[in-house]
Amino acid sequence: MSMRVLVAVLAAAGAGLVAAGPPMTATMVDLQGASLADQIAVQCCAGLLNRPTSPGLNGNRVFTLMNSDDLKWWNATNRPSTVATGIQPFLSGCLNALAGRWIAYNVTAHQLVIPNIITLASVLDAIPLDPTIAANLPTQAKAFDVGVTWAAADPRVATEYVYEKYVNQTTGMAKMNPGLDTHHNPGHPNITGTPNVGLVDYIVREKLFNFFLNDGCIPFTDEHALETRIVTNNPWPRPVAVYGYDDSWVIFGGDPFEAEATCVMRDGKSVGMGQISSGGINNLAFWSADPITTPLKQNPKPPSEPYRPDTTYITLVIGDGDSMGENKGRSVPPCVFLAFLLDRPSHAALYRSTSPTALEVVKLVKCAQPRTATCGHYHFWACCPEAKEPNLVVIETDLQISITAPLQALHVDAGASG
Repeated sequence: MSMRVLVAVLAAAGAGLVAAGPPMTATMVDLQGASLADQIAVQCCAGLLNRPTSPGLNGNRVFTLMNSDDLKWWNATNRPSTVATGIQPFLSGCLNALAGRWIAYNVTAHQLVIPNIITLASVLDAIPLDPTIAANLPTQAKAFDVGVTWAAADPRVATEYVYEKYVNQTTGMAKMNPGLDTHHNPGHPNITGTPNVGLVDYIVREKLFNFFLNDGCIPFTDEHALETRIVTNNPWPRPVAVYGYDDSWVIFGGDPFEAEATCVMRDGKSVGMGQISSGGINNLAFWSADPITTPLKQNPKPPSEPYRPDTTYITLVIGDGDSMGENKGRSVPPCVFLAFLLDRPSHAALYRSTSPTALEVVKLVKCAQPRTATCGHYHFWACCPEAKEPNLVVIETDLQISITAPLQALHVDAGASG
């Protein structure tokens, strides 16, 4: 006998988050394989040109390709009209639109203060240019020279400088590791990598106060005193939302200050900081420029029908989905999810994400002993090895689909109980 199953199914991020407006033409710039200097310049331009008050570039907003997920999201959200352009022509057009305003810096010598340079770009409406690319572009008005003002490239000095001069022109906070290896010798980390500049377009669009102080959350240090001053004296909404990611002082593989709540304390209580884990995710300036004009779907009311003993009810308990950057990559590729049947713990229902906007019920299966399985390269508790599905996860902790999505209720005939 078939069993009727009531399922709560997630309509994922693309449906409600970015599909409200009509398709538009965009200037698309491919940054895959680009140098760090090019990435920073293009991302700052994208932030400035995607502001609500900007006419864009030749009437177009800017969309960047930093990895394969970007094109998948573009195609999945019905936005086919693009004008592709190379990096140098794009930067030339951007500078012309900004009256040639630029910031002189050296991407290697000034790497530690790149987060602060991004803040300058946002408040000065200027593009940071390394000498390797500035010589071939129509630069006219030098708005700032990092080598003159911050010759030592000291993050604390640069952060204090930007705070004292420009904090009242900013709207919030962001943190960006400039490439420090905080996993080894966290008290004195060396530069072993480069900053992930994916979030730069949004930082610039929103004029976020971007910085990174490795000891900013360590009490009784000069950097902590400065961060305390920044957090407690600013024009930003409360509690302070902290974009990006703080991976300072990694201990036993964990990031103790990622949530931000314990970074600055008074009388044993947080002064009011909270993480929006968004490090490395690009194109938020582009998506934010497309306002949602119709109400989002809301969670449905509980079924009005009385409880039926012959109906199996399934609830998907959805967690925070981890960081925005990870969700962006997780949500598009097909992946199989699993949920336990509440009244029959020996069974589970399998779901597969078929696109950023849908889940489908695959089948009802029996479970044996729980075991660890893998979805992509993220590990979760899973069960049902008999189902011979390679990517099973329990929808019980971090679901790999954006938390902005609404829920829809539908009935599914799950077939025989086995």
